[in-house]
Amino acid sequence: MYLIDSCIILEFLLGQKRAQIVERFLKNLKKGEIFVSDFTLHSLGIILLREKMPQYFLQILKDVIEEKIKLLG
Repeated sequence: MYLIDSCIILEFLLGQKRAQIVERFLKNLKKGEIFVSDFTLHSLGIILLREKMPQYFLQILKDVIEEKIKLLG
């Protein structure tokens, strides 16, 4: 199980320097192994909407609803 911070997810989504490393890491995880805090989810929403990338935030929300990503309060 891994607690993932927003900067890890944003590294991948925004195509930053270590995006390929993050992509490989995330692809190797199974459903339910990724945890994010409610603050991380909130931060992702703010940043992705500001960057005009709402489709990525909606996908993250879908993954939380489908429990691919577990939400910690």
